[in-house]
Amino acid sequence: MVPGISSDLVSDITTHVIRGALIGYTQTWCEYFGIPTERQWSGPVWHPDELEWQTGDVELPRTPAGRLLLVPRSIVRVKMTFDKDQYFNGYLAPLLIRKEIDSNSDLVRRLRDGTPRVNRDDLREKYPTGKLAIVRYTIDNPEALARYREANSSVTRPVLDHEDLSRRFDLPPPDYEELMGAIGAVSPGKHGAKAYHDSVEALLTALLYPSLVNPKVEREIHEGRKRIDITYDNVAERGFFHWIGLHNPAALIPVECKNYTGDPGNPELDQLSGRFSMQRGNVGILAVRSFVNKNLFLQRCRDTAKDGRGFIIPLDDSDLNELAEFSAAHQEDQKARQAFDLLRERFDYLVG
Repeated sequence: MVPGISSDLVSDITTHVIRGALIGYTQTWCEYFGIPTERQWSGPVWHPDELEWQTGDVELPRTPAGRLLLVPRSIVRVKMTFDKDQYFNGYLAPLLIRKEIDSNSDLVRRLRDGTPRVNRDDLREKYPTGKLAIVRYTIDNPEALARYREANSSVTRPVLDHEDLSRRFDLPPPDYEELMGAIGAVSPGKHGAKAYHDSVEALLTALLYPSLVNPKVEREIHEGRKRIDITYDNVAERGFFHWIGLHNPAALIPVECKNYTGDPGNPELDQLSGRFSMQRGNVGILAVRSFVNKNLFLQRCRDTAKDGRGFIIPLDDSDLNELAEFSAAHQEDQKARQAFDLLRERFDYLVG
């Protein structure tokens, strides 16, 4: 309700407050993708422990417009949750209409059956919807703001999906055929392990978004004594990963990548199940090239689940290709994409 404060300024304020986190995020992905950086002024960085702003020189990429900060697409929003027009129309206007009806003012019209009503256009003419005016109405009707805040206290804007990002920012949609082709171009074996890991991350990051976001590569756990190839934050609001989170700990979804020429064995299953915990979750994905005996490995995964050591969903190249083809064919149908029928089928086998 403050004049001059809207989404642009709120975005600037937010960027200032979280600048330190964005610098770290930018540096991580610049290193991962080999984006050149240079030493330059950081800008004001808030340090919550010292409760002060600090500045210094940091490594960041630079463009002709100046230093560049990368932002996780999972936190990008186009509209704010709180909106003055929504507040006026849904919470203040009904009270103002009741006031006019109770006083039988000139705004009141009668329907044929005698029911009083007030036209919304007439109401806005008498009660302008500028921010300062809304403040005055709120002072007279404080219960309206209390109800609006309560109704929106747990409301969040959903993550922008691929279609939203493509439409709003003129971005091309994911090319699943190209991403899958990058995996197929890697030869199985030890020498191709990193290339396979990188290409699987690229495909899954596109494939599983917006259910799973914020990929972290080589995430350290247990004070660095163990690493997870890839982890994703589970923020799904529908579909398979939302359903799985309702019934199992699944805040993070770990992914292990094995560029083997043969079938993984029990050590690989034990490695991934060892990454599970009540805090991180107990559902993960094991990406492999192919199976000599797929049914036998699925049975091992089911044994692991029945022993209470977590749910490991194995996916080979053919499974990834099936998921990629389905997503490519349903680019604009987010509900169908996020159902991940293959993953649900694989999970049902584990608990069957």
